[in-house]
Amino acid sequence: MLTTDDAVIAIYEDVLHERVHAFPPYFFTGEEGLRCAAVIVRYLVEQKLGWAREDVCEHLSRETLDEFRLAGMVKSYFGGSVFAVLDNAYPGEYLAWELVRARRALFSGADGQDLARQAIRWFVRDKLALQGDDLSGVSLEVFMQHKMDGILHKFYGMSVWRALEDAGLVQSYPWESAKTPNHYWQGEQGREHAEAAVRWLVEQKLGVSIEDIPKAVRFTTFKDYGLDTMIKTVFGGSPFRAIDAVYPGRFRPWQFGCAPQGFWSGPDKERHIQEAMEWLVYDKLQLSREAPPVF
Repeated sequence: MLTTDDAVIAIYEDVLHERVHAFPPYFFTGEEGLRCAAVIVRYLVEQKLGWAREDVCEHLSRETLDEFRLAGMVKSYFGGSVFAVLDNAYPGEYLAWELVRARRALFSGADGQDLARQAIRWFVRDKLALQGDDLSGVSLEVFMQHKMDGILHKFYGMSVWRALEDAGLVQSYPWESAKTPNHYWQGEQGREHAEAAVRWLVEQKLGVSIEDIPKAVRFTTFKDYGLDTMIKTVFGGSPFRAIDAVYPGRFRPWQFGCAPQGFWSGPDKERHIQEAMEWLVYDKLQLSREAPPVF
């Protein structure tokens, strides 16, 4: 016997407010049971919680369903899967990895890495809507912003490049070959190539946060990845100039082990020394500016 949607919701409200101890026996069994589960989940999401799609992706979890008295249903009829519950209510409208708080066991087992590849392809092509070959804007920060960095940590050592390569989204860059094309680093286009290479080095190969760049990047870092010709040609051999071109204004020259040539001896040396001392005292040591020391 079919139960109307209103009747299903009335039963759920009785359970939710503990007017009855539990759902009727076999309430969620069979096709009719799955329909009742879908009615309840849609009612919960749309009426009780008032969530938009983004809210569902961000907040829906096992804890949410437990809080609203649906723990038994999830465990007994959906194998404990939050995604299975949601997919039953909204068939084909969500992908499993979109549920940020329900990914814990998603990428486990024999199919884990294959799911990770699918998730990365979806993230780049659908979520970020990047359809071309230029994926230089897909950075570690972007993965973190969208809470997709867990996949990088689990399978790719926090390397965006390795993830994109494994998902079949990129091939090797020109600078990864033994020799770049002639004049590749020359002119305005050469500088664009150089900035892309710097971003690739920092975000895809080193996998460091922006704040940790000065700790990780030296001239030898560029040399280790075959970019010593690039940094000499485009940035005068200065790691600071290379980093500042991609992350302007984020760092100071002296944070990279050695400042650019002439920085401490040129016509602006006194100003540079003053700035460095103020940075040390106020930014690093965090001393008070109320009684500034005399330099």
